[in-house]
Amino acid sequence: MGTSRRFAPWAMILATLVPFSCSSLTGAERRHARIGQVVLDLVESQSAGNLPLTISYFSEEADFFPHAGPPIEGVPAIAEYFRLLYREQDVRLGARIREIRSEGALAFVSADVGGEMISRDRGGRVVIQDTWLVVLRREREGWRIHSLVCRPT
Repeated sequence: MGTSRRFAPWAMILATLVPFSCSSLTGAERRHARIGQVVLDLVESQSAGNLPLTISYFSEEADFFPHAGPPIEGVPAIAEYFRLLYREQDVRLGARIREIRSEGALAFVSADVGGEMISRDRGGRVVIQDTWLVVLRREREGWRIHSLVCRPT
């Protein structure tokens, strides 16, 4: 699937190792694996164009700072952004987690995200090489994205 395969092994390694090695991981390592998986799953849902799944990773009052354009506040506006994006673009992304920090109910993730977006109408291609800064908050349902900042590297 294009350039998204370049990052896919990281997700596969994490998905493979975490279930089998949890007993040897510390509590903080297991916690960080769960937090990092939220970001990897978000990237995967974007590549699949799965709007309901993409939106499920965001908290209700989330802020999103896309690669280009103004900041977006709240799940309804974020959902509309992705609905239009998925309608107009074929998104192919992969991610590599660089750093995870957490304290209490808050977590921070830095990730390298790369790939491409291909226009469905015009066939144009935009290469993505971003650094994502993600702030997550632990909610009843699990870790949710409170703020997502996407910046070109």
